[in-house]
Amino acid sequence: MVNSGYFFTTIVGLIKFQKVPERVFATASLACFALSLISTEQLLNNAVNPGLITLLLLVICAFTFERTSLLRKIATVLFNGSVLKSYLKTLFATVIASGFFNNTAVVATLISPVKNNKLIPATKLLLPLSYAAILGGTLTLIGTSTNLIVNSMLIERGEAGFDFLPIGLVAVVLCFIVMAFTIRRLKGSLSSAVVISDYFVDAKVIVNSPLIGKTVE
Repeated sequence: MVNSGYFFTTIVGLIKFQKVPERVFATASLACFALSLISTEQLLNNAVNPGLITLLLLVICAFTFERTSLLRKIATVLFNGSVLKSYLKTLFATVIASGFFNNTAVVATLISPVKNNKLIPATKLLLPLSYAAILGGTLTLIGTSTNLIVNSMLIERGEAGFDFLPIGLVAVVLCFIVMAFTIRRLKGSLSSAVVISDYFVDAKVIVNSPLIGKTVE
């Protein structure tokens, strides 16, 4: 009953204080510890969970990766030769990169080279690029980084953990076959009737918001 009460209180706290969820979790953890609902060992084991630490390191790596020119330099060699080779090189590079880095960071870094290339219309490559990044995330455990937390829990219970590679490889091959037949149906250029303003969104910043005075970057 006590545990249910703390769980309910934590949920209410997360709803009420949506801007600072880390403080809600920290307060709930310390409250449970103070009332001896959890032991010191349990508190420390969860604070230094290997999966959580690995996830934080991956976030830092993705943040650094997104701000370097490494992937942009690689992108310069992707769009040369025939259209087919450029497609294959770009999509395979995306799959491999997103297997080790955050999908969003990989796609965001490649958007500019894809948009500026003269060989393949961006409208025929951006959607396949997104799917390739998703597929890359199914190849490895760190490709979908939140699975690290679940994997660490399985290991603590004596289980073998996850192994996505065999299923991920099959998914990549099958989806590449599907994309090979559907890419040609994508439009090669945007219609002149497209109204660019439809893609802009206006938002009001509330009073005392932490966003005041900050740039989009």
